[in-house]
Amino acid sequence: MTTHLELVRANYARRADIQGELRQIDEAATTDERNYTEDEQSRIDTLRSELGAVDDRITANLEIELRSQEIDGSIGGLLHALVD
Repeated sequence: MTTHLELVRANYARRADIQGELRQIDEAATTDERNYTEDEQSRIDTLRSELGAVDDRITANLEIELRSQEIDGSIGGLLHALVD
């Protein structure tokens, strides 16, 4: 079973890949001292959109993981209180 933290790590890896591709596009245009081509601009728009979606998934999974830990802590405290 994949944990929420594993999903966060996978999304951070995907985020790094996207940023690397964006950097390559930017470096190519900068090296050639030119504006982005239509294809490059389209790819940049797509990658930035994907980056936003990845960031949303990271945030959602971190929130779920925090809630899970809070619930586990509450249940543990309740069980401890019942045992005492």
